[in-house]
Amino acid sequence: MKITSPDGSDFSFLESLDVYISTEGLDEIKMASKEVIDANAGSTLDIDVLDIDLKEYIKKTNST
Repeated sequence: MKITSPDGSDFSFLESLDVYISTEGLDEIKMASKEVIDANAGSTLDIDVLDIDLKEYIKKTNST
C-alpha cells in the first residue's frame, strides 16, 4: 500500500492493519493483513496477502 496524499504522510499512525472484502450474498473475509506496523513506517507499507480464492467475489462484483 502507498499513501499518495497529502504529501509527507506515512503509516506511523497505524499499529496493525486488516483488509476485508465483502459483497452482497457472500460472507466478509479477510484478504490481507499486517500484524505489526513500525512506528517509523514510511509512506509505503508491505502487507501480507492471504492465500484465498476471490473468484466468486470478483464475479459477483462484475455481474451487478
